[in-house]
Amino acid sequence: MLQRLRSFLQKKSLVYQLTVVITTLMTVILVLVVSITSVRTSRDLQNKIYASTQTLLELQIKNVSAYFSQMNAFSLTPRNDTRFLKIITGNDGNDYSTKEYLMSVVRNTWYQRDDLADYSIYVVNLNKGYAVSRANRNVSERSMSDITEDPLYGKFSKPRYYRAVVPAERDGNLLVYYRTIINIEDGRPLAFVRFTVDTSWFDKTLSSGQPGELTVLRNKTGGIYYRDSSENSDSSSMGKDRSLTVSAESEDEEWNLTTYISKKQLDLYLSETRTLTFTVGILFIILSVILLVFFIRIVMRPLSVLAGQLRSAGQGNFKSRISISGCSEIASLSDEYNTMIRRIDELIEKNYVAELNWKSAQLAALESQINPHFLYNTLQTLSAEAIENNQMKINDMVMALSSMLKYTIRGPETVTLRTELEHVQDYLFLQKARFEERLTYEIVAEGGAGELPVPKMSVTTLVENSIIHGMSKTADSVRIEITAEHTGGKLVITVTDDGNGMPAARLAEIQKVLAEANPHEQTVSEKKRDAGCIGLRNLSNRLQLLYGSSARLSIYSTQYTGTSTVMEVDDV
Repeated sequence: MLQRLRSFLQKKSLVYQLTVVITTLMTVILVLVVSITSVRTSRDLQNKIYASTQTLLELQIKNVSAYFSQMNAFSLTPRNDTRFLKIITGNDGNDYSTKEYLMSVVRNTWYQRDDLADYSIYVVNLNKGYAVSRANRNVSERSMSDITEDPLYGKFSKPRYYRAVVPAERDGNLLVYYRTIINIEDGRPLAFVRFTVDTSWFDKTLSSGQPGELTVLRNKTGGIYYRDSSENSDSSSMGKDRSLTVSAESEDEEWNLTTYISKKQLDLYLSETRTLTFTVGILFIILSVILLVFFIRIVMRPLSVLAGQLRSAGQGNFKSRISISGCSEIASLSDEYNTMIRRIDELIEKNYVAELNWKSAQLAALESQINPHFLYNTLQTLSAEAIENNQMKINDMVMALSSMLKYTIRGPETVTLRTELEHVQDYLFLQKARFEERLTYEIVAEGGAGELPVPKMSVTTLVENSIIHGMSKTADSVRIEITAEHTGGKLVITVTDDGNGMPAARLAEIQKVLAEANPHEQTVSEKKRDAGCIGLRNLSNRLQLLYGSSARLSIYSTQYTGTSTVMEVDDV
């Protein structure tokens, strides 16, 4: 038999032989693993069900405790009413208005919750009470004996707690809550509150909805307050034929929540798990065979992988590397390919950095051609001449221009917002001299925003954009508002004008240019030049270079209404 099998396999290709041998081994191993897993699953599933049910019960018992705390606070709601306190202490008379007010207190308190079956208040000094219920939603007057003859009167009317909670006898109701409102000074009872709570909240919160499960709520003495009444719960057989019982107790040990899971349901869980385990095992074997065929073909044809990597490199991907195992010749070829790709990538990086350095050198050379001392001395001469001829406005303009020149040529890449706004003040002063009454402006920096760093000339660019777009094609006056605030972990600078604005198509074009801005581009396309927003685009590029995704530049505009530009820089 083995000889025939060996003879049969020898006539097949190596791929076929490897597929048959490895598939057979994997099938045997997987069958053993699935069998062992099924046995262990049957033993461990009960522990998992217990743990998950325990976790759920602990969460539910916390909700139950919180619910009863709410009930406790709700029972004292009338005490927060000033006139109600005057009435029950005998300081408000006993006339028709008192009766009407007490009835309104009962009515308003009743409507505060939707899980009340009835609600009543009994006032000791008036010797009467008022009640409302679902059966009779009109507030009616009650005799004081209704509460004083209650079997629990001796419990809730005495210290220590002045309250009592007992299970409700009527189906659909959960409990009856008694509360005594006392005089703080002498402990004398002033009024009694009694209300019945239905099971609506517990039906939504505690009902498991799972077949074969029953949830029961008990107090510390074992009295049953609630049991799951859903269709999937068998309350008649509570505690009988149950193989798993899980319970949780509240922190104050007042309440206990227990879930019973039937043996039949556990067996069903185990059966489903076994079926699922074997199904997954069979699917895994089938999938493994399919993947195995592809894997063997890949192992036998490693050159196809290398060819694919060569095509990727031809498309500009010089970051990926390959590792091909096999004969020494193929492995050596793989190493040589990786060396070549790494070298090409390094050369590209070097050329890119060299080009950036060359651009920087060009800019430095252009700046060095300007003799700032000559310009400063000239401006000083003009200032002195203006003062000598009593032309103080011209002197102020020359001094502002001198300040702008110094700020623009010298200094670091980033400055404090306060320094930038001083420069903006000089810029707007010069523009004010040009446009006179057509231009008004306001600068507001809130909180400590003035000490935060911003790119130099950034706010100036936003203001310049507002003047260009806001005052073009209009003879009306324009107001520019500059606000800066540090809020929500970021610096937000907004420049708003009420000028001419721009059409929606033009706004969309500028927004697209800002969205496509790339700090690594070396030239500006004609299309982007035509957009008329080179200043904003350059500012967007600077923000990306300095802060990356932590900075954003946005523009909003409505034609004939105005334009608003917002620069945001997150805290670093």
